[in-house]
Amino acid sequence: MPLRQQETKSAVRLPSVLVIGFTGHRDLADEPKCRALICDYLRERKAATSGIIYGVSSAAAGGDLLFAESCIELEIPLRVLLPLPQEYFQKDFDTATWLRAAQVMSKAVSVDVTGNHELREEGYYECGIETVQQSQLMIALWMGSRREEWEEPRKL
Repeated sequence: MPLRQQETKSAVRLPSVLVIGFTGHRDLADEPKCRALICDYLRERKAATSGIIYGVSSAAAGGDLLFAESCIELEIPLRVLLPLPQEYFQKDFDTATWLRAAQVMSKAVSVDVTGNHELREEGYYECGIETVQQSQLMIALWMGSRREEWEEPRKL
């Protein structure tokens, strides 16, 4: 006797989820302006999203920290990804900035280490890749440098 498939209609509806990731420069020329731009964009996305919204970012000095603080200020849940264990990551901060990062991590939904403390540069790279992989939308805070400005002048 053949099996009959029945259509079942569930009353359960899962909410939509928007995961916003962040990447950005450490040295910011105008931190208040950068913070305002990040907050304004997050407010817009939060207002336009009917489901769950949360942020994913490192807590590195500069843009990452501004994004993380903005999420917390706007009551957007935040997942923090670290390139190194906290005791090694802390070495990349001055005291005042580390206190801000520690405050962010204490309020985050989760704090996960993605990198290896023995390979510092690779840890930062892996953290960036993991941020992109976990995100549906990325915000990038780019300070406008052109590639020619980064390279050493070529001798002819």
